[in-house]
Formats: sequence, C-alpha cells, structure tokens
Amino acid sequence: HELFVRLRADAADNDTAFAAIDCLSAIMDIAMEGMTLAYTHARERSSRTDAAYRLFSLVQNVSTERERQRALLLDWENTLLYTLAGHATGADNASLASSEFGLWFTHKGIPSFGESSETQQVGQLMARIDSRLQRATDEDPARRLTALPMIREDLATIRNLMTLLFERIGELDAGSDALTNLLNRRFLPTVLRREIELSTRNRTPFSLLLLDLDHFKAINDGHGHDAGDRALQHVAALLGQQTRGSDYLFRYGGEEFVVVLVAASESQAEVIAESLRRQIAQSPITLPNGQTLGLTASIGVAGHDGHPDYERLMARADAAMYAAKRQGRNRVVVADEALPEAPGRRALQR
Repeated sequence: HELFVRLRADAADNDTAFAAIDCLSAIMDIAMEGMTLAYTHARERSSRTDAAYRLFSLVQNVSTERERQRALLLDWENTLLYTLAGHATGADNASLASSEFGLWFTHKGIPSFGESSETQQVGQLMARIDSRLQRATDEDPARRLTALPMIREDLATIRNLMTLLFERIGELDAGSDALTNLLNRRFLPTVLRREIELSTRNRTPFSLLLLDLDHFKAINDGHGHDAGDRALQHVAALLGQQTRGSDYLFRYGGEEFVVVLVAASESQAEVIAESLRRQIAQSPITLPNGQTLGLTASIGVAGHDGHPDYERLMARADAAMYAAKRQGRNRVVVADEALPEAPGRRALQR
C-alpha cells in the first residue's frame, strides 16, 4: 500500500500512476506465484523423503532393535522396583520419558513406525507412568509401593504395543551407507526437521556435531583406499560406542560424519564432542601389514538456537568445523566461537 501511495505521489499524471501500480501488482503476483510453486515442490520432495524414511526406517535390524528396546524397558522397570522398594531418594529423576527407551521411542521409534493409534497410546502410557511415579515420590516412603502394580500394568501394555509395532515393519537396510552401516545423508533433512519440531514444541534442546577426519587424503594416498575404508569403519564404530541409541549417526560424505544429539544442550554436546575427539586420537587402527595408523578429527558443534531452518544449523556446524581445521585440527570448536568470516561452505538440498 505504501508503494502504491509513493507511485501515485511521484507519477506525473493519473494514467502513469495507474500503469505503474498495475505493473507493480503484476510483479508481486508473479513473485508470490514463484514462492508458492517453490514451496509446493519442496513440500512434495519432503513428503516423498519422509515416506521413504518410514519405509527404510532407522530400525535396520528389527529383531536386534526389538530385543534391545525390550531390555532397556526391563532395566528401567527393575531399577524403579529397587528404588521404590528400598525407599531410596531421587526416584523422581527416573522418568520413563527421559530414559534410554523413552528417548529412543520419541526420537526414533515414532518416525520409524509412523504416527498411529499404537504410538500415541505408548506416549500416553509413558506420560501416565511418569505422573504416577511423581505422585508416588511425593508420598510417604511406605506408601510408594502401592503405585507399583498400576505402573507395571502400564509397562506390560507398552511391551505388548511395542511387539505389535515391531511386527509391522520389515528388515530393510536401504538408506544406510554400505561401508559404515551408518545412515547416509538422504534422511538428514527429515531427521533435522523433526528434531526442530520436537525442540520447538517441547522446549527441549538438541545439538549437531560435524566431524571431519584430518589428513584423510594422505591416508588414501600413502596407505591405499583399503586403509581409508578401515579408518572410516573404525570411526563409525567409535561413534556408535560413544553415543546413545536415541542419537542419529550419519556418514555425511567422504570422511565427514554428522551426529545429531537429541536432548543435549550445546554445552553438553561440546563435552561429548571432546570425548569423541579424544577417543579417536587415542585409538589408532592396525593395518593388515601390522602397521598402526593414528587418526584425529576436527569437530564443529552447533546447538539448535530456535531457528526453524535446518540448513542454518548445518551451516553453523560447518563453519565451526572449518574453524577447527584452521586452528590446527584435532580439536573441537563451538559454532559461536567460530570466526564470523568463515561461513559454512554448503547447505543441504531441500
């Protein structure tokens, strides 16, 4: 409207003003149409990727994952039983939602199984268990055990629902990197969009690590590509050992890895990144000829700052990783500490 007023004020006559306003309106219409088409196409691509993500699933080995989650749920139940029976303090910190099983279900289980009445029921049961547990810890210690039968009944229902959900998905391994068995970058946008949505809705943090092996070209050139493959597999195994089942591990490309740390603040992610860096530096690989080969990594850390665009988060982690490279490699740099003149070199394709 302000532009129309300006055009009318600056035009020599009404005909000229009308022609200018008509031209401006056409420009705005074309721009809006272009934005709408771009959004529609991006939305369609995202929907296809999301559908593929559910099909190929993060649960690459159904039987193994089913047993692992069943064991985690049982461990949580046993710990709760000992805590309440022993009248121990601090039971209110043992919420099911924040347990290893709870984090896995929220961040991996739901997107793997897809939204359904069963997944909603599991979420409701978890919330009810935590509510009952909180009330129990506020009561006299002698009355805490009265809450156990109802909690255990809900846990049994969760186990039955999880068995049903696991039976519905097949053993599919597409979408993973053939060399490292980590996820490939195809599903990274889907994961980041979902984590941003969860972070915004639940007001919980999450963070990103971008890890690059130092002097990897020299490894390939000096020791052969087999040594390079061994190095990648070795680092992938270390990442799996040093992270939780609810976290996401990607081989981003070449010698780069991305770790999505769910329910982790930037300061917590920095501690985890430093532990990973140290573990890689202290764990050389042994080549077939008996020679040992040391490895180091440069790691960029970026915590989600509330911005809705996952590409911005990736760019911040990318800039931090390159700052670590410039500062001498084999180090961790947090995004806010990266030099402002070092923007990320690329963004994910939407």
